[in-house]
Amino acid sequence: MAGDAALVVAADGKICSVQQAPQLADDALAALPGAALDTVWSENVAAKIRENVRGCIRSRQFQYTEIDCDGRQFEFTFVAQGRDRALVLIRDIADKKLALEQIEKLAYFDEETLLPNRKFLHKELSGIIGNLRLAEGRAALITFDVEKIMSHGMSYNPRRQKRILKEIAKRFKNALRGANEQRPFDEQRYSTAARIDFRRFAVILPTINSGDDAEAVACRLIESLQQPIALDNHEIRVTVRAGIALFPQDGQNADALLENATAALESARSSSSPYKFHSGTASLPALQRKDIELELRAALDREELALNYLPIMDASSGRPVAIEVLLRWPQSLSANRSIAKVVAMAEHTGLMLPIGEWILRNSCEQLRRWQLAGHSKLRLAINLSVQEMGRRNLVDFIATTIAESEVDAAMIDFEITEQMLQCDALNNYSICNAIQTLGARLTIDDFGTGACAFSHLARSYVDTIKIDNSFIEHCMDSASDRAAIGAIVAMARVLGTTVIAEGVESREQSELLCALGCDMQQGYFFCRPGTADDIATVLGEPGEGGC
Repeated sequence: MAGDAALVVAADGKICSVQQAPQLADDALAALPGAALDTVWSENVAAKIRENVRGCIRSRQFQYTEIDCDGRQFEFTFVAQGRDRALVLIRDIADKKLALEQIEKLAYFDEETLLPNRKFLHKELSGIIGNLRLAEGRAALITFDVEKIMSHGMSYNPRRQKRILKEIAKRFKNALRGANEQRPFDEQRYSTAARIDFRRFAVILPTINSGDDAEAVACRLIESLQQPIALDNHEIRVTVRAGIALFPQDGQNADALLENATAALESARSSSSPYKFHSGTASLPALQRKDIELELRAALDREELALNYLPIMDASSGRPVAIEVLLRWPQSLSANRSIAKVVAMAEHTGLMLPIGEWILRNSCEQLRRWQLAGHSKLRLAINLSVQEMGRRNLVDFIATTIAESEVDAAMIDFEITEQMLQCDALNNYSICNAIQTLGARLTIDDFGTGACAFSHLARSYVDTIKIDNSFIEHCMDSASDRAAIGAIVAMARVLGTTVIAEGVESREQSELLCALGCDMQQGYFFCRPGTADDIATVLGEPGEGGC
């Protein structure tokens, strides 16, 4: 059925009567009463109409939906009539949709270059940031300025300028994979190129691993844009500068990122470099960044990294039941730099993946040695990084490493943050479920500082919650912190989840946390981080407790 219409439809999907259908001939109208919906529409469309009719009758409230019927969009409104039927108002909105698309094109696209404009860029960037904030992802915004347009022996006029700008826009699209393609199920993979001012352009890179990715794209685009442009038997050359801002370190929203990318562009215009980063780790001079990367790689190759261990104690017995693994950086890396900067560089260069592999392999080997020494019930807690959680073969690597180390996966706890759990929730908890299928357990680290929904905890089968030490630090003199700890413990009891309090520094804190119901505790009150030999004295002889 095409065009507008008004039908009365019963709950069983039969057409009771036709109130209005001016596009149908009299014989067609006469045949409709008593006919099933799927004699008029396809089975899929008929099923959607039946579902809405029944929902409208049940709720006694009108319902509205849009349905694609053979390539045309229709607006369906459902109004309950009596106990078992509904009035169905049908309106063809294909022309309206087309008009709206034309209006959007005028509002969001630049007429000269056919690229999206500044308004579209801001809207797109805001949406990407919203998605990446949940997933702890990274993005980059690069602004470009076509500074000089040089020609020899040719007069320069607005018509030729438009042709040059069109060629520049074409080069943006050709140099970027899938630029400006509309792919709703995979939108974060593709870049957006836009014209934001007279001679200024911008590119959104919605998923990057590090600032190096943005740097490589900026260099490739600058090289492409500065190639000679053939125009009316002449060669035109342009000079291009670029400014790079990274999410999240250079801005938490579209306005801030655009402002900082523009600031970086102005910096590039006054320097000999064709591009500049705004700030953050990536804004370090290239040689300095390369030096840290080389030191990280060398430390990994020479096995200069080391592991420390911090016991997790049973609250009732005071005996260690698990050991958390901590990475100890070599002195050459940490002596003159903050650990935060070293970690940022490890993530920036992608080296957290091989470092994570080294940690897992060596941790499992140490657990095996403790087990052979008689501590058969001792558990191991290993932190996973954001990059590791995004690794496709993470679970396969874990399974292989555990098997090679001859340890039981059931004795290993993997610690992730609330944000990482949220990210996995977007993929239906695929990684969390796969890790638990191996037999390992999951712990939410630093709980209470993120934005983890109760549903995420309920659906992901988290085994343990580790209360962030910011609540523990002031629990003796802060009623609100004590209440928060009590609420977390109560929630964990409902979910059947174990609770660990981290950062315990005094006997008074330990006793209070016991009274509040924390199952396990961890902190300097019991033991400071140490080597495997140091921890051996804390473990004691096999059989002297639970491990």
